[in-house]
Amino acid sequence: MTFRQLEAFLVLAEKGSFSLAAEALYTSQSTLSKQIKAMEQELDTRLFLRKSNGIALSSSGILFEPFARTAMEEFRRVKNAIAPFTSLNKKQITICSEPGMTPYGILDIIDDYQRENPGVAIQFREHGFEELYSMLDRREADLALIWEENASPHGYDALRLLRDESVAMLCAADPLAGKSPVSISDLAGEVFSLHQRCAIGKCTVSLCEKAGFVPQVAYRVSRTSSQMELAELGKAAALVMGERAYSWNNPKIAVLRLRNPFLAHVLAVLPREGALPEAKKFRIFLAYKLHERTFQTASPV
Repeated sequence: MTFRQLEAFLVLAEKGSFSLAAEALYTSQSTLSKQIKAMEQELDTRLFLRKSNGIALSSSGILFEPFARTAMEEFRRVKNAIAPFTSLNKKQITICSEPGMTPYGILDIIDDYQRENPGVAIQFREHGFEELYSMLDRREADLALIWEENASPHGYDALRLLRDESVAMLCAADPLAGKSPVSISDLAGEVFSLHQRCAIGKCTVSLCEKAGFVPQVAYRVSRTSSQMELAELGKAAALVMGERAYSWNNPKIAVLRLRNPFLAHVLAVLPREGALPEAKKFRIFLAYKLHERTFQTASPV
């Protein structure tokens, strides 16, 4: 059993929802589910019970929670105590990303890299795309992960890592559910939610207009989990990136492929000048791993 699994257990117990816990942990629901399943197999008991309004601790989970909390507190205390001695000889890399990149396996790849390169310490942070270039310029970030649609066209060293396509997300009870693929024009009768800080959210209105209708936008949100909850309740459909939608694996939500999807690329961006050699090395590793997983070829921009 790992401390990461203990953290996952505690966050899931607090949030009472796989989707909310996955977002808080910057991971995917499938990864979180695997962590919990591994713990339950090791302990030979169920830690959570599924309910109509989410999940709750089982009797075993209630007994296990104090142990998990104490173990995590002790781990953090020891980790903080030895931190001055563990980082002296490590190379530091700070990676900043737009929200919503974790379903592509970014955190798992970071872990792989640090296991293969124990002399490197990597920090990962999420910020709005508006901040990422200034963070690179101020050397607050050594590498930034940015959707190409939000990217600066000049002066930075950018590498395409992967490509994803938009899908439609709506309530499983919607009449369109099960009719995948659909055209964007088929969504003309839907109420929409828009994510104000991601590429597909900014493009939704123009994509609908190109399909021949003006979308009725009832909700403007800043978290994809809010779009998921609105879809689950049947209040609003949304256009979202495919990997993000599929990672939720929520039976109350229908994810429909589009005949005319919006295609978007993720870029790994280095500073204008003086990029750290270790950041360049990690970017090559990241591109290779993502090529393995998504069958997309990383290429210079």
